[in-house]
Amino acid sequence: MLTMLFRFTSPLRFLVQSRRPRICIDSNKPAILFVDSSIPQSDRDAGAVTLVQFMRLFVDHGWAVYLCPLAQTAHDASHSKLIQSGIHVISPGRYSLFTWLGRNAQYFQVIFLSRPPVAALLLPILKPIRAIIAYYGHDLHGERFRLEALHSGHWELNWISRRYLAVERSISQRVDVSYYPSADEVRQMRALEPEANIKELPAYSYDFEHMPPIRLISGRRFLFVGNYRHQPNLDAVTWLINEIWPRIRGEIAGAELQIVGANPPADLVHATHLQQDIHWNGWLSDQELDQLYQSSRVVLVPLRYGAGVKHKVVSAVAQGCAVVSTDTGLQGLPELQKLVGLAMTPEDFAKASLGLILDDKLWLSRVAAARKALAVRFSSQSMWQALDDLHHFS
Repeated sequence: MLTMLFRFTSPLRFLVQSRRPRICIDSNKPAILFVDSSIPQSDRDAGAVTLVQFMRLFVDHGWAVYLCPLAQTAHDASHSKLIQSGIHVISPGRYSLFTWLGRNAQYFQVIFLSRPPVAALLLPILKPIRAIIAYYGHDLHGERFRLEALHSGHWELNWISRRYLAVERSISQRVDVSYYPSADEVRQMRALEPEANIKELPAYSYDFEHMPPIRLISGRRFLFVGNYRHQPNLDAVTWLINEIWPRIRGEIAGAELQIVGANPPADLVHATHLQQDIHWNGWLSDQELDQLYQSSRVVLVPLRYGAGVKHKVVSAVAQGCAVVSTDTGLQGLPELQKLVGLAMTPEDFAKASLGLILDDKLWLSRVAAARKALAVRFSSQSMWQALDDLHHFS
């Protein structure tokens, strides 16, 4: 776990390269540079979904948008999608970020950072640059590790928690504006750093007006989505398989569980390979996942710790699914507190699921009300308004 703090140190090789930069900025447009640890894979990572949506939003509003991925990893499909969206990707294998910024920083109105290790690494380099430096905290990393320590009893995580918190506080002091995805996280950070400029920024946007209309989903299919390299998701799917699903299956004859996400845990896959009601899908494309959402009656979110606004919840609501979740899954989503099934024990999950399976009227009312509750907050218009500090150049 300690290595998690330092997993981005390999880009240091990139920072000290000395090859001459060869990119020209489009000076006819306001320009923004996004820096991330790697090329965002929005079909695998909720944080990547957020960053890609931010970048596309600036493109849509007439900005020249550049992405500098620090790690020299190639994701051809993700790279191609970004290029097709009008985003310029700077290859870390060809340029020195330090040299490139020294030559081209004058053309950027905004430099946009995310992820604490990346921001902490680059802020000393960016300090002399005359541009607005913005930071997006996908969640409160220090708080997430604190809650994991509390849940797991692995008290060494408290050290990581304190280190992340110190880094997050330092970042907020040194950038022009910090953004977090929920009002709760903004309040927590403002309490720690009252002099810092900290604001709320929606993590996701959906075109709710053009989403498929809500229709009753028949059947008894349940869905869980997550990337299992993310420890809260791994804990959640383990709890789901071992304790929650046996109770749901005992209450609901013919229930079927679809589990989606990259890096499925081999031990659980092997342990359940003979259970015909559990289906491991691994990674799915966006289109395939959308189809599965639209054929699933209930999305289960049995997260026991974590931080930030959960993409799996917002996406389920947008797609027209009913949700049963712990309070952790609803973090930063007060609009949904009475519009989803709240469950804190395996028995609660079974009871809430049974109600949504048997009662079509309850299912339809929950799904419609939840989508309406999120439609204004999670829109491109709301996202752009929240970025007002950055886009007055356009």
